[in-house]
Amino acid sequence: MPGRAALDAASRHESRKRTLFDTIFAFLHMGGLLVAVAYAVVSLVRGNTSRFALILALLVVYYLFILHPAVKKEISRRRALRK
Repeated sequence: MPGRAALDAASRHESRKRTLFDTIFAFLHMGGLLVAVAYAVVSLVRGNTSRFALILALLVVYYLFILHPAVKKEISRRRALRK
């Protein structure tokens, strides 16, 4: 049976792997959002305002329902760590 130190080390290793995955996932998401915004702006410049409005509306809905709850949760978590 592994000792307490081995379990703690394994737990820290798993935590670091999870943190790395979360960081990579966040950067990929940010990149995708920036590409979508850039495509919306290009559509607006080319005169396709309906496509621009649709992309922007979908991005706002995506942020409100998917990203905003996670952002609020992370802010709460960081505030709790400070205390």
